[in-house]
Amino acid sequence: MSGLGRVDGKVCIPPGIRADATARAGPENHLMQRIRCLCRSWGVLAAMGAMLAGCQIEPARQGEGPVWATYSGPTLTAELGVDVRVPAVLAAAEAALVQRGYSVVSRRGTEDSGRIEALPPGVGRSGRPGVWEKVLVSARVTSRGTQVKVKFEPWGDEAISRAILDDLLYRLGI
Repeated sequence: MSGLGRVDGKVCIPPGIRADATARAGPENHLMQRIRCLCRSWGVLAAMGAMLAGCQIEPARQGEGPVWATYSGPTLTAELGVDVRVPAVLAAAEAALVQRGYSVVSRRGTEDSGRIEALPPGVGRSGRPGVWEKVLVSARVTSRGTQVKVKFEPWGDEAISRAILDDLLYRLGI
């Protein structure tokens, strides 16, 4: 500790520092301080986790059929049946987006997975407000069927994502 000195071979303790504090200044005390700090940090994280656990993600029915979709963060996710193929999902998604006024800027896909990127109406790459907004629709084969994700970037919009998914499902006849 700074401020400690020796006079005639004895440790001098400056005013304002208790004698027992100097005895605890060794390496064991430093380790204990780190452990206490780590425990406090974990306690804070545990408390935050407990608060967030109250916010449960609830699936909601989509379309007219037996499809349930879960919105988490900026992404809406739904599982379709094993009889629904990825190319059909991408075609329905593209038609739904174009019908809603979106401009499809990229589309790629295979039998196993695919993705469509579209810009909302009135948004271009000219630097206008909202230029960062876009919609991503992806589909991939899973063990339970075909998974579809609708993501409105950058902040997410559950209502728009659900409307796009409803339109997509309608076009698939689901």
